[in-house]
Amino acid sequence: MKYRLVWPSFKGKRYLFVTALLIHFVADTLIVILNGFHVPLIFVELIFGAVSITVVLFSRKIYIGES
Repeated sequence: MKYRLVWPSFKGKRYLFVTALLIHFVADTLIVILNGFHVPLIFVELIFGAVSITVVLFSRKIYIGES
């Protein structure tokens, strides 16, 4: 079984595609904002790591709920 998160959105579940776009937008925007405030790189990486873990758990919950 192959794990897919974005592909099912093209099979009639368009909200999954929009959710994936929003997740990427939030993560990328957070990094740009933190860099704009001249936050030290180690803190940016730690915050991005926490955001990444949150995104993984959220994505897993969506994927399991949809399968």
